[in-house]
Amino acid sequence: MSLELGEYHLNITYSADPVFDVYTSGFQEEASAATALQWPPDLPESVPQPAQCVLQTINLNNIGDIEEYHITCKKEGETVEQEYIQLLLTSGFEEKR
Repeated sequence: MSLELGEYHLNITYSADPVFDVYTSGFQEEASAATALQWPPDLPESVPQPAQCVLQTINLNNIGDIEEYHITCKKEGETVEQEYIQLLLTSGFEEKR
């Protein structure tokens, strides 16, 4: 006997208040909204979220007293990278090799 579960989404949050949610395909929109990653609010305004780039992973690494983010996203346009570089340059960043 086999059981077809269909599509489902999991949301697991580990913290002082752990959360484990299972969403079935009937709640696909709610699952997408609940599990969608949010741009880290503690990043300065000079480091905005790239436009047309869906967040895939956000990892905070602690190296001694330094905290750094490793963020990946899935670009939804051909010029996402060039537009983001231009946005950072106009925010005061400098391009270095």
